[in-house]
Amino acid sequence: MRNIEKALKLYSLMAARCEKSGYSPRQAQVYREMVDFMQDCETANEAMEKIKNSAYFLAPSAALVQDKLAALEKASRECFMPDVADVYRNKIEQIDRDVAAMYESGYEATIKNLKKEYFDTYNAFVQIFEAYFKISCCSIFDKVQIDSALNSIKKNLSMLSKPTADFKQLASLKHIRDLLPITDEGYERFVREVLLIAENGTNFEEEQKTILQEAKELKELCKNEKQTIIAAGNAIKQKMKMSLTTAVPPDSNTGCYTFINEKIINY
Repeated sequence: MRNIEKALKLYSLMAARCEKSGYSPRQAQVYREMVDFMQDCETANEAMEKIKNSAYFLAPSAALVQDKLAALEKASRECFMPDVADVYRNKIEQIDRDVAAMYESGYEATIKNLKKEYFDTYNAFVQIFEAYFKISCCSIFDKVQIDSALNSIKKNLSMLSKPTADFKQLASLKHIRDLLPITDEGYERFVREVLLIAENGTNFEEEQKTILQEAKELKELCKNEKQTIIAAGNAIKQKMKMSLTTAVPPDSNTGCYTFINEKIINY
């Protein structure tokens, strides 16, 4: 096989690979065109010289950049960042008009500034959930933790901006939902309750009264049944055992621990 035939086959394979991926249509088109462009060349050197003196010299690089920009544009639109997507689209069109535009990177600063507002919103959304989770899990008698979490919810709700400052609309977006590793039921409860907490605060007065009353009743019961409780504890203690063993670490990161010299003693 002559060198030119090898070159034609190489470019054909590159075009096929780009077509198969589905993410590189511009590169696939350029490589297909280059195969046709080199058909009348006798040698690979002749083909390379012909390419060097044509628009195809920079075409593969430009196509690579544009395919990347197109993928970023698509992702931005799917994540409801239309202003970011428009910057990527404008850059693609600039390269279409003048291939030298692919070397100009000023648009990246614009993208960074635009994305910051979105990322600040994403971070605030996660902070709202963490504060809600803290309220859900901490003791209802821990006023310091509850007040801190409540203030965090209010603060971060005010920091929501892009793609929307409306908490419920934001929470309905799939990529926002995916930020939180919780069940759908738990997510729906979070979205439903967090605005009520922000608006009305928390009131655990009735729950606190119930817990204090139950604690008082249990304390009185324990007083009356003190000897019975002690006897039951001693009986259980006689049945309890404790195991002591030596753990030997594995020789590699994928190995397992082994346990030797196990001893069973009374607790």
